[in-house]
Amino acid sequence: GHNPHKKGRSCCQIRVAFISNNGDCVAVPMAVGNTVCATDFEKFFQYVQKQLPSNYRIVFSRLDKGYFSDDIFNLFENNHIYYVGAAKAYQDLLQLARQLDTYQKVEPLEGDKIFWITEIDYKCDTWEKYRRLIIVKEQIPTPDYDPLDVDLFDKPKQPRYLERYHFYVTNIPYDKLDAVSV
Repeated sequence: GHNPHKKGRSCCQIRVAFISNNGDCVAVPMAVGNTVCATDFEKFFQYVQKQLPSNYRIVFSRLDKGYFSDDIFNLFENNHIYYVGAAKAYQDLLQLARQLDTYQKVEPLEGDKIFWITEIDYKCDTWEKYRRLIIVKEQIPTPDYDPLDVDLFDKPKQPRYLERYHFYVTNIPYDKLDAVSV
């Protein structure tokens, strides 16, 4: 495979599937490193299904950003499996997130981060249909913020908070689970 950080060194890609209620590892096949996670995902999915005991049925899957793919979402939808898949913060998603004014504040469990959440029906250009998109806006205190360190116009040189956006696509219906729970 290709290692972008250490040119010339070979690398591999490790896919992992876990059972959520007990943490058991179901599958850890290796793939060549010069492919994306979504490459041959259906084959990986079938392999995972074969590794499960016969009385187990996949009802939910959580996917990280590397698996953000219409083909993968369709695979789960066609198999009647709920999923939550993270999405990379592409420019079009960031632009959309910054334009929305429907965020609701979510009380943080711990720490000094502030969270806002909203959801919309969204369709990527390459998708055949709309899907539920949950957007989380995270506000993190700026470490260098000093209200006394101001510019010529008496505005602080650093913003009080930095914003980071997280995007999640799911097929869980609105009435089954609210956005915060997803």
